[in-house]
Amino acid sequence: GEKGRKRNVNGVSGKEAAIVVPRGVLVRELIPLEQGEDADQLPYSKRTFEHGAVLAELDAPGDKAILALGGRGGAGNNMARPHVAMPGTEGQDRWVELELKLVADVGLVGAPNAGKSTLLGALSRACPKIAPYPFTTVAPYVGRAEFVDGSSLTVADVPGLVEGAHKGEGLGHEFLRHLERTQVLLYVIDVARSQDPFGEFLALQREVSLFSWEMAAKPCGVIANKCDLAPDVTLRKVDELFHIIAATAAADEQFAGVGAPLFVRALSARCGDGITGLLQELRRIVVGDHPGMLARAA
Repeated sequence: GEKGRKRNVNGVSGKEAAIVVPRGVLVRELIPLEQGEDADQLPYSKRTFEHGAVLAELDAPGDKAILALGGRGGAGNNMARPHVAMPGTEGQDRWVELELKLVADVGLVGAPNAGKSTLLGALSRACPKIAPYPFTTVAPYVGRAEFVDGSSLTVADVPGLVEGAHKGEGLGHEFLRHLERTQVLLYVIDVARSQDPFGEFLALQREVSLFSWEMAAKPCGVIANKCDLAPDVTLRKVDELFHIIAATAAADEQFAGVGAPLFVRALSARCGDGITGLLQELRRIVVGDHPGMLARAA
């Protein structure tokens, strides 16, 4: 703030500066490693920082956070202080990082070319890029599914996950952070191509847990996609997958309590078969009245 002036004129306080950001922004403090006057003259691109505390998570519409206080103007002189005007106070300086994480109800996890983008387009009004080759999706997409009663849910799709992503294989874990705020994960498996659907499911779940155990513990479901291709073979694989998961859950209490999916659904995202039932099941999970979730809570 400015210094106070004569005739009881107060100094001008620092002006407010507001930055409008989208929902899902996480504000984290950055601590500069270089110190001193010379370091302050360096441009941002040439400075190094370490992450500090999380200052705010702006998830809901209208969320606000005060990151730094502006300087206050000094008081002017008066009869009590005829020759003394108070100096203004300095405002706060702070380095912060803004990280955008998608806010969605449902997250799609799957290997490249498993049909996640096609599924997103079938579930919602989103129009992601769809092509018959791996890594078609190179950026996150969000779609919105609306129901006749006016309710809705949002679905997020991220680039395909490959085994070894925690070591940097494929696109790594770079985009999994966008699924951290989802309520339920859908593991999408191409049963027409997969020789071991259960093994593929475990591999995907393992990669998610290596990124975040809390995210891997979210309620989940398995989508056996592309059942329109050789249905006599693919539907048999789905049946085997369902029974293997049920048997594993019965034999392993930890898997039954955390890792076991709430459902296994056979569908064809390309043809739209099974989409309506999947949406109804997802809505029950999101609102918290899915039988599988209630059984686990009991």
